[in-house]
Parts: sequence; C-alpha cells; structure tokens
Amino acid sequence: MLLLAALNPAFAQEQAPPTQPQEAKPAPEETVAVERNVSGTVEFGYRAILNQSGNNNAYRSVVNLGEGPKLFDTDLRFRGNTQKYFDEASLLMRNWGGEPYSTLRFDVRKTNFYNFLADYRNLAHFNYLPSFANPLINAGSLLNQNAFDSRIRSTDLRLELFPSRRITPYLAYSRNTEDGGGVWVFTRQGNEYPVPTFIDHALDHYRGGLAFNFPRLHASIEQGGTHFRDDQGASENARNLGNLRRPFLGQQLRLAGLTEQYTVRGDSYYTRASLALNPLGWASLVGDFTYTNPSMDIGYQQNSTGSFVVPQLLVAATAGADTLRAAAQMPRPSGSLRTEIRPGRRVRIVNTWMTNRFHNSAAARLLSQYLTTGGTRSFTVNSTDRLTSNFNQNQIDAFFDITSSLTLRGGHRYQWGDAGMRSAQYLTTPLDFANLGRQVGLAGFGYRYNNELRLNADFEAASTGKAYFRTSLRDYRKFRARGSYSPQPSNRWRASFDYFWMQNDNPDPAVHWDFESHAATAVLEYFPNDAKRYSLLGEYTRSGSHSRIDIVLPETLATSRSNFNEAGHAGSFLLNIRPQGWKKGQPGFTAGGTWYVNNGSRPTRYYMPQARLTLPIGRFTRANVEWRWYSLGERFYALENFATHQLLVSLTLLR
Repeated sequence: MLLLAALNPAFAQEQAPPTQPQEAKPAPEETVAVERNVSGTVEFGYRAILNQSGNNNAYRSVVNLGEGPKLFDTDLRFRGNTQKYFDEASLLMRNWGGEPYSTLRFDVRKTNFYNFLADYRNLAHFNYLPSFANPLINAGSLLNQNAFDSRIRSTDLRLELFPSRRITPYLAYSRNTEDGGGVWVFTRQGNEYPVPTFIDHALDHYRGGLAFNFPRLHASIEQGGTHFRDDQGASENARNLGNLRRPFLGQQLRLAGLTEQYTVRGDSYYTRASLALNPLGWASLVGDFTYTNPSMDIGYQQNSTGSFVVPQLLVAATAGADTLRAAAQMPRPSGSLRTEIRPGRRVRIVNTWMTNRFHNSAAARLLSQYLTTGGTRSFTVNSTDRLTSNFNQNQIDAFFDITSSLTLRGGHRYQWGDAGMRSAQYLTTPLDFANLGRQVGLAGFGYRYNNELRLNADFEAASTGKAYFRTSLRDYRKFRARGSYSPQPSNRWRASFDYFWMQNDNPDPAVHWDFESHAATAVLEYFPNDAKRYSLLGEYTRSGSHSRIDIVLPETLATSRSNFNEAGHAGSFLLNIRPQGWKKGQPGFTAGGTWYVNNGSRPTRYYMPQARLTLPIGRFTRANVEWRWYSLGERFYALENFATHQLLVSLTLLR
C-alpha cells in the first residue's frame, strides 16, 4: 500500500486525513514536495498461458516464461528532502515472480561523499533438449544425459568514497551461486550410466583498493581474494543398463545402486595494479598487471553396485568404490601494456602487448576397490600432474587521417605461446608439449560525411605455423563492414548494415578441417516527427556456416568426414503507433515480432509474433494488454516441437 501511495497521487490524497481550515495552505505545499521527491513507473500484472502443446522441456529450454502474477518493471527515482544522507537514488527491478531472468539494481549517492551500487541477478538455467547428449535417441530414448535445472544467482556490492577527489578508496563484494539438479553420466569400464545429480557451488569475491585521478595520470591498486566451494553428487537406486546395450566381455553391464560425492574447496589472493599516463600531448601509456595464486583441495567418493568389469584385470565385479584426494596450486601472472603516440596531426600509432601465464601443479591419490568372486581387490594410484600455458600477443596499428572524413588503418599482430601437460598413456614421453605461432595482417578504413553517412571496414588475414588443437584457428581470413545513413536535416529515417565473414583452413592431412561463417544484417528505422505519431523498425539477417572435418568413429575406429551446414534467415519487425503528440489520456499500440528459419543440417522454424495495447485509466495509471505466440518446429527432431499462446494483463503506475 505504501508503494501504491507513493506512485499514485490520487490514491495518496484519498487516504490522507482531513485537515483543519487554518492548515489548508501548508498541506498542499507538503504534498507537492513529496511528489517531486519520488518519480518513475511500476508495472505489475498477470501472465496467462492460454494453451500449450508439444514438448514442455523444449519450451522451458528455449522460452521458459511461466504463468502467474508478475512484477514486470520498476523504475523509481528518489531525491533527498534535506540532502543530509543522500542527494539522489534509483531503484530498477525487472521481471520478478518466477521469471527466468530477474534483476534488481539500486544506486544511491551523495555528491562529493559516496557512491553505492547494489546489483542482483537471478537466472534460471534449464537445458533439457531430448536431442542433445542423447546417444540412444534412435532407440526411442528422450533422456538428455547432460541436463540442468538450476538457479544461478549473482550479487555485486560496491562503495566508493569521495568520488570527485584525487584519491578515491573503494570496497566491493561479489557472490555467485548455483544450486539445483540435473542429469550427468557415471562412467565405469566399458559403459556410461546417466544418473540424477545435484549441483551446489558458490564463489565469494572480496576486493578493495585506491583510485588516483590526476589531470595526466590515472592509476589504481587493488587487493582481493576469492573463496570457492563446489559440491556435486549423484545417486541411483534403480536398474540402469547404461548406453551399452550389448554384452561386454561376455556379460551384460548394469548399474544397480550408486552414491557419488565430489567436493572442491579453493582460495585465492591477488594483487592488481593499473596505470594510465599522459605526460605529453602527443603520447600516452596504459598498463595493468595482475598476480594471483589459487589453491584447491579436491575430494571424491563413490560406492556402486551392479555388474562391472575390473579394468586392471578384465574380470567381473559386483561392487566398486573409489576414494580420491587431490590438491593443486595454480600461480598466474598476467599483464598488458598499451602505448600511443601521435607524431603528426594526421598520424596515430598504437602498440599493445599482453601476456598470460598459467602454471598448474597437482598431486592426487586414488584408491579403487572391487568386489569379485575371488574376494576384494584394491588398487592404488599416486600421480602428479603439471599443466603450463604461456600466451603472448603483440599488436601494432597505425591510423592515417587522409582527410577530415577518411581514416585508413594498417597493422600487424603476432601471437606466440607454448603449453605442456601429462602425455596420454599410449605415448612414451611423460609430458606432451604444443606450441603456438601466428602472424596476422590487419587493415581497415573509416569514412564519415556530414553526420549522414558512416562506413567502417576491417580485414585480417592470418598464417599459423603451429596451434594447440585440431579445431584451433590456422590459416584464416576475417572481414567486418558496418555502415549507416541518415539524411539531414530531416532525420526521419535511418538505414544501417553489418556484414561479417570468416574462413579458416587447416591443411594438416590428419585434420583436414575447413570452416566458413558469414552473416549480413540490414536495419531500417522510420520515425517521422521524432516518432510522435508512429515509428517503424525492420531488421533482417542472413547467416550461414559450413564445417567439414575428419573424425574417427568410436564404434569402428574408421575415419569419416563430418559435415555441418547452417543456412539461417532471421528477422524482426516493430510498429509503434501513438496518437498525435502522445497526449496524456490517449491509447497506444505496438505490434511486431521475430522469426528464424534454418535450412541447413538441422532444419528449424521459430516464430514469436506479439501485440500490445495500452489504455489510460486516469492521469497516472495505464492498463496494458499483450499477446504473444511462441512456436518451434524441427524437421528431424519433431519430438521437440512446441507452440503456446500467452496473454499478459498489467497496470502501469506513473509518478
């Protein structure tokens, strides 16, 4: 009721007690002051799902909008009466009431004294498409073996003191959590078993520092730390044949019971420093450095019953248990340095160097026990692992202002690095090393004409001698072009485009990977008379990708060619109609929608039209009625198709 009273003056006046005649004059003055201190809008209402057909798990994975009462939008501004404690504050809330993505942001500040920010986000992570991670789909199974149904929450708090002074201290705290359940795979020799799982992890991040602000120097130093907790587990109490439905070494493998627990605890402390220096009018320098040294302790415990095979002996077992303890240390220094010089009025040269070094040393002890016909057999494995990864990059760009409207750019990027890790069991060396070496040429231009026409284009071509992975970029070409046109002085419409193209080749006979991707977007906006009566927005995107790579079939170990193609068409349209001048007390109408069609390896159709009508109810209240339709159709996986109509009814209170 207090919120309604603050937003709706009519409501507040109706609830106010009667005043004496001699107090009639000061009372309106006090009411006016309160009205000026609070402004904004609040929209709340109800979403109804009129009918829904098809796969509900696919709907939740793609849309996931629910039915019931909702707080759709809150945007409030507050001004301090006496400005003793704060000058102004704001509160933003979006999509509360069981929505898949809810946000809250609160800012409060007092000039020259403090700034405080609180930000909260709540994301529903639901992924249960039957066609994903499902090796048994051709046998009729609808079980996604890598499914999630969890909530991801993040909180960020930040306090700055004396923000307008030369030295500004600050404190900050962040917390990210995820909890829920899902499905993952428990692996035993020769088979994989999808089982229910639970997820519960959290990351706390504390930091504080000083920011220095001077005319030619900006710097900061920050000290922080993190604490990480991850608890995951699984359980199964039913007969589970797993993914291998044929006998293995003469017996049918199965899982009868399972309890599994995986715990991780980690701590990290880091130091970060940054500097932006502009000692001369024609030169500047920006650099930052971070050093962190995380440590982790890992524990794993599982007990299982069923029909298994002991991997060391290849004999049958009816039960198994694993106990693992491990620890890891991961020092990681990283930094970057950017210098810019302007030797002439039309020339600017920028050099950027960065490095990132990650070293991980770990030790583990695994105890495995199996119950066989000959008794209990135990095996102990002690191992030490080391992973090193060093990445470096240096890029130099030169910008030439040919005219006041045309700028040309040319540059070069060099990337190099090395990585080492424990070798696979079939290799004779204890460590396996890989190197990275890549040369990239850069070019581009920018053109501007009378604030009407803007064109930008960038091109880069790379030659890679060494790379880490089969699917790493090797010899690639990349092109990006953007432009917009808006005639002056009418400025009633604007047209823009964006084009992207990339091609990558890996000529290694053992890989033979070819990849190409492109996307072209055109946008047209029409808003006569500053959109006081109506406005139009139309957008269309044509995209495509093609991937061809040699793979090894796990069933026969034979080499095969994997081909994937995507040919997508996407578009959106929005019509916004307002009465002349958008006078108070007059209705408004919005209609449009989005669509996507893919004619490639996985043909898909997705449509989402919508319409919204806004009607006035008094001076400070609006009624809204909105209709939406969601529809997904797939040719090869029709079991994932769904369609739903939704009706939203809400009230908007204006202050």
